[in-house]
Amino acid sequence: MVNMYDVLWDKCIVGLAEVNKAGYFIRANPSFCNLVGYNESELQQKKWVDITHPEDATSGEIMFEKALAGGITSYTMEKRYITKRGLVVWVNLFVSSVQDENKQVKFLIKQIINTPVIIPTETLDRHKNDSSTLSSKIKDNYKTIATSLIGAIFTIYGNQTGSSEIQNLGIALTVGVLGGIAAKK
Repeated sequence: MVNMYDVLWDKCIVGLAEVNKAGYFIRANPSFCNLVGYNESELQQKKWVDITHPEDATSGEIMFEKALAGGITSYTMEKRYITKRGLVVWVNLFVSSVQDENKQVKFLIKQIINTPVIIPTETLDRHKNDSSTLSSKIKDNYKTIATSLIGAIFTIYGNQTGSSEIQNLGIALTVGVLGGIAAKK
């Protein structure tokens, strides 16, 4: 029987990554690898903060520590990654902790939705004080990206036997993304 988690992991258009309690990448799907320009084995040598834009690192570390301590089980944030080629990539990040039977955090799983804004770091540095315009453009694109997600999942898996789990997961991911958008408004 096909493991639907593995199929979704490999075929999902959304970036997915598992991160251990020390902050190192355990696993990354092809979409996330393509987004940041590193292959999975390169990412496994890095902590998530190593590829995070310096201005986003502190807020990310605060949320990461809260999740590890059990204070929260999930969080979302808008952030930037620095790719292997030095480009700044804006994303919407959804993080959930995976706990053992004793409610201890085993690892964190991240869902990364790329926004269509990729900016060379030099350009971003020149326009530091104009980030509200960039943020506004990114937020406008969330709904388009989220609604495209479910269509892509149905296209890939819609005609396969036993695809109801994938369809339900696609609906859940899309509703979660759209819910996050509504909460920001």
